[in-house]
Amino acid sequence: MSARRWVCADPETAASLCATVRTELDEINRVERPEGTADASELRYFRLVGRTGACFVKAIPESAVSTGIAAEAIARGVRLLGVGVCTMIVPEPLRWTDGRWLFVYPWVEAATIPPEPDSLRRLGFRIAQLHGALRRIPSELRDDVASRSDERVRWLLAGNRDLSAFAERLHRLSMRWAADHVSSLSTHPWAVLSSLPQQVIHGDLNAGNVLWREDTEKEFVFLDFEEATRQYLPTAVDLALAFERIVLDVVSEASLCAQCLDALFNGYAVGEGEAAAAAAADGFRAALDWNLLTPLTILADFRATGRDWPDEEWEKFHRLADMHVRFRPAMEATLPRWRK
Repeated sequence: MSARRWVCADPETAASLCATVRTELDEINRVERPEGTADASELRYFRLVGRTGACFVKAIPESAVSTGIAAEAIARGVRLLGVGVCTMIVPEPLRWTDGRWLFVYPWVEAATIPPEPDSLRRLGFRIAQLHGALRRIPSELRDDVASRSDERVRWLLAGNRDLSAFAERLHRLSMRWAADHVSSLSTHPWAVLSSLPQQVIHGDLNAGNVLWREDTEKEFVFLDFEEATRQYLPTAVDLALAFERIVLDVVSEASLCAQCLDALFNGYAVGEGEAAAAAAADGFRAALDWNLLTPLTILADFRATGRDWPDEEWEKFHRLADMHVRFRPAMEATLPRWRK
């Protein structure tokens, strides 16, 4: 099952883009448009297939170029340390005719990670390697991430520091399911997370950003380091997000949930050591709540200012909140084995 999220432009746009990129992909022999796509001019991602292979292109506005460059610097630093990472095949982003900039990457033929204990054990080990590499990137990169992260955390806490007040605000905004979930939290997750060791993390380990390459022995490839440019947080945040998006959002059995969580920490402990796994386990529940409070704060801001937010985004976080509650007993029964 292919997992790489991409869309392609029409043949004329693709040919123009390919010429602009100036790669060897000069003969476009396959251009596909996903179902439901109406206007290629709105598309951000392209897959170009030519005589010599394929590339993946992100077309982003000029306002996001600096973040993209910073993300690429982090990704290259991690790759130099031996972690499987997809980095650009051209040294710098290229300006396109419509004002957007092009970031060009090799195409990764890969599959999604199945929610099974063996794959979660492998994933935990690879995330441990990723975290080890992120601690060793150049200090100027780490310092920049820490500064951006502090600013973002302050902004987020300004919107949800008082849980009861935040719940009341969500009620006023007709986000009652979210308000009920926030009201169920006995402690603000940041009170726990702020007491744990922090470092640069990936920040967006969803099923589309962690892939298995199909031409290797289940080698992992990490993609999209944009969130890493502003995520200086406990490692539990990465583990919680990966578990949430790869397991909680898919499985239906509590027993499988518990087995996958145990396997994830088993692999992480092998890669980073038992002390690091224990620290991540200490913050795991708080990290799950933090990962849900963060988008809720943003969604509430959108609702309060009358800006539109896709219905599927509301539904996604509603579903995830339900999964947090549904599988909490299974997770709470598993985590003590890894805590200090």
